[in-house]
Amino acid sequence: MENRKKFFYKFSSNLVEGNSRMVNLLGNKGANLSEMSLMKIPVPPGFIISADLCNLYKKDLNFFNLELDKNLAKHINWLEEITNKSFGKISQDILLVSVRSGASVSMPGMMSSILNIGVNDEILEFLIKKFGYEFAYDIYRRFLLYYGHNVFSIALENFPKENFQKLSIQKKKDLLFLLKENKLVIESQGYKIEQNPYIQLRNSIIAVIKSWNSPAAQQYRDIHNISNLLGTAVNVQMMVYGNISNNSGSGVFFTRSPLNGEKKIYGEFLLQSQGEDIVSGKFTPIKISDNKDSLQQNMPFIFSDLVKISDILENYFNDMQDVEFTIENGKLYILQTRRAKRNSFSDVKILHDFALEQKISKKEAIKRFDISQISKLFFNVIKDNDSEKLISHAIGGSFGAITGILVFSLQEIEKYSKFGNVILVKQDIGAEDHKVISMSDAVLSLNGGATSHAAVITRAMGKIFLCGVNDLSFNKERNCLIGKNNLVIKSGEYLTLDGYEGKIFLGKLELIQSSVPEEFFKILSWAKKYCKISLRVNADSKKDLKQAIKYGVKSIGLCRTEHMFFSEEKIFALSQMILADSSNMRKMVLEKLVILHQQDFLEIFSLLENNVINIRLLDMPLHEFLPNNVSYIENLAEKMSLSVEELNRKILSLSEVNPMLGHRGIRLAITYPEIYLMQIKAIFSAVEFLYVEQKKKIHLEIMVPFISDYKEILFFTNLVKNYINSLKTTYHLSLKLGCMIELPRAALTSEQIAPYVDFISFGTNDLTQTIWGLSRDDVGKFFDSYKKQEIFSKDYFTTLDIEAVGQIMQISVKKIRSVNKDVKIGVCGEHASDPLSIKFFANLGVDYISCSPYRLHYAQIAASQVDICQNL
Repeated sequence: MENRKKFFYKFSSNLVEGNSRMVNLLGNKGANLSEMSLMKIPVPPGFIISADLCNLYKKDLNFFNLELDKNLAKHINWLEEITNKSFGKISQDILLVSVRSGASVSMPGMMSSILNIGVNDEILEFLIKKFGYEFAYDIYRRFLLYYGHNVFSIALENFPKENFQKLSIQKKKDLLFLLKENKLVIESQGYKIEQNPYIQLRNSIIAVIKSWNSPAAQQYRDIHNISNLLGTAVNVQMMVYGNISNNSGSGVFFTRSPLNGEKKIYGEFLLQSQGEDIVSGKFTPIKISDNKDSLQQNMPFIFSDLVKISDILENYFNDMQDVEFTIENGKLYILQTRRAKRNSFSDVKILHDFALEQKISKKEAIKRFDISQISKLFFNVIKDNDSEKLISHAIGGSFGAITGILVFSLQEIEKYSKFGNVILVKQDIGAEDHKVISMSDAVLSLNGGATSHAAVITRAMGKIFLCGVNDLSFNKERNCLIGKNNLVIKSGEYLTLDGYEGKIFLGKLELIQSSVPEEFFKILSWAKKYCKISLRVNADSKKDLKQAIKYGVKSIGLCRTEHMFFSEEKIFALSQMILADSSNMRKMVLEKLVILHQQDFLEIFSLLENNVINIRLLDMPLHEFLPNNVSYIENLAEKMSLSVEELNRKILSLSEVNPMLGHRGIRLAITYPEIYLMQIKAIFSAVEFLYVEQKKKIHLEIMVPFISDYKEILFFTNLVKNYINSLKTTYHLSLKLGCMIELPRAALTSEQIAPYVDFISFGTNDLTQTIWGLSRDDVGKFFDSYKKQEIFSKDYFTTLDIEAVGQIMQISVKKIRSVNKDVKIGVCGEHASDPLSIKFFANLGVDYISCSPYRLHYAQIAASQVDICQNL
């Protein structure tokens, strides 16, 4: 059955056998080359060997060899016919080909590419006669270099370093020297220079397939969580030459700026170069536009074509594209297009602008939003540029600024990273440096351009990247940077980088947080419209609520009143109340606390505009209200007219072995009902004051924590109702009473609780602790060991354990709904801002989620993405 499958797919201006929808089979590169050929964009013709055949190289080598040998010559013959060139034999025009990898997910620079396949000693002589020594030598020495490295696995360091310098096309002697040296390196390793072009091609194809499992490629997939891919496809394509004349070159452009998302093509270009030069990071290219030496100035007709192609590609793919091109004797060829990697700032602007330009819908913009990038929108900038500390300029490659320790190697990263941010500096940084890039906080490449593979990878990681540095050089012997006026900068010293302006400063400069782009808030406002699940905020202060309002969230899902008792005055008063023997002292202290606590509620109520506030009554364990240092105890003893010994005995009698599961929440209220009564009085006093003074009505939800039995709820509701009945007026009070479910018993008996409450809120933090038997404060001590042994696959205090905690929640919700369909159900743990957990909560049918004000933007986007995906 296998031999009836199609494994080879042609593409040319007249025949195309694939398209962009076949990305899993043809890889990203091959699928898009096929699609561009269908669009009549100038693409050098070629063919793609599908990923499923390449995958058989390891699984069924005999079948792989049979299919490869059966099809390879046939497809090369087809390529010869349509190009009117000959492969492996002398004719009027010689066909050389490139072999490039192509996984379904773009992995810039991680796998092999080999150019100029088909050249040998005989063809070299023909090329010399037709094109001259310089071009012919350059073609052959490049082939030997990359064939030797990729096919024979000879380290690039073994080849002469001049291979990686920009050589003038006039340097005939240098090129001949490199050609001979490259041959010598290969032969000295025990390999022969392959003269048969078909064997060259076959070996190159296998080398590219093998590169899928290279350490660099595997590392890249691990770091970026890429899995379950079939493998790589292989692209065989007619060579076009950017190194053939002064009117030739190669470049890369983005259809919009990957730095700020501006609608303007952004790119770089190298005259007299081949494609690998521009992305290698070893050369400093020129800008494609906005420069007197730019491509726009020197080849305006080519630039005009690039602008047109940019529009065509964006309009088809509905996304910003990263495009590689070559110019051969003034003729433009497009070698690749792929979804462009970008920083978080530009991603937000591009999504926003694409929606406004109606390239995509607002729903699609929200769906595409990468939630993991949100934190990177809150980047630092330099507060005041200190010109005296400015030591050099570079090409800016990212937003933000960073202060960090200068390092030159992996060993130095490991040495200094424990002290703070590290800035990796290298002469040249390529895709092969992916591991050290991922371990660094910023990257400074003395050579290279903003479109190199290293720049693309670093930007995608959200790290600061600078390249093409002026006035700094690396001294390998002294392991230091040398600047102007003999400035010496050693590893371990501090630098400050401005990623956008491309400025490098010596020492530490003060950094401040930048403002978040307006486009982000616009997308948040769109997201709100597509969100069924209601979003609330955990807010205990005016500051928290102001932050939430900024993100368009005005209802409070969890107001933790214990956070209002961190002042010394309140803690002291509560300690007095708990330890007091006389009811008079208790009453006096409670009256004082009511006044203090009322002020807390007035502050936060003043910002509410006809929105709900859910107030959780005190949930701190009793022992946290008790004094624990000598001077505090002495002071309290004096106030209470007790001896220090007497007070210590009282404190000891109330101490707990396991306070997390002890005297807290409703248990505290049953032991000391006056504490909750004090809070209720403070809440209602604040409500009364605002109604009398401002006619402001507060929509109250009062919640009791840590319940395990419905009879505890009855105690709580009676306490509140009895107090309300004692009031002369309720000031048009809007009041709902409810509880938190954070203990397994409460969850499993929730059908007994539901009839007595208006709402229930799952406290998933404590529910996780009590189901797992873990303390979130202590789990860090053994979490890494558990993860290493694959016992934990994730941090269950960040992402909900759906298998156990989630299952108990499902049982509980079903029980609640079976007896009281009107009960509102919410979630107010840390999980309420985690995208995977939110998806589960939405499917569970909860009415609202509530999270920290600083995580609301995560929750808003995640909740709307769930709703959009469910309604596709």
